[in-house]
Amino acid sequence: MSKLDSIIEAMEDYLSGCKSKAFSASKIEVERDRMEEFLAELRTKYPDEVKKAQRIIANHDDIIREAEERAHEKIEDAKREIEKMINEHDIVKQATAIADNIVLQAQEQADEIISSAQRDAEDITAGAISYTDDLLSNMEGALTNTLDSTQAKFASFVESCENSLKQVRANRAELKGETAE
Repeated sequence: MSKLDSIIEAMEDYLSGCKSKAFSASKIEVERDRMEEFLAELRTKYPDEVKKAQRIIANHDDIIREAEERAHEKIEDAKREIEKMINEHDIVKQATAIADNIVLQAQEQADEIISSAQRDAEDITAGAISYTDDLLSNMEGALTNTLDSTQAKFASFVESCENSLKQVRANRAELKGETAE
């Protein structure tokens, strides 16, 4: 359970324990200080969760840059190897063929590293988006549950008031009927 979920759960518990306001089925009495504590806690925890997701997304660029650097290093290593072979051997054609092969292999490795890094970065980005969506979905569910609970309590309270009113009217009617006789 994330920090945000635990705060929302504490808010729900608090709200479900609050008393209904007198003569109002849709309002409850809450302690201002307690609600302000919840809101302050949400404000401090929510940015942490968002920053965490942003850091994951930011790593996407670092992974790509690192892969490109490694690929560039491989190519530079291959070029140095080619130079070394040309200088060390008398047979230039053989050195060129070997060098071309090394460059080709280095390019293939570089392409694979970049491709792998891009896949990893896309996976990380998708995970961060999914994680953020899960957080927002949990918050939406908690708010929906709170709203549903409050509406149910309101409906129950209105029904109770209507029944009491019917009883009072019936008692008055009965009382009027006895005094008329």
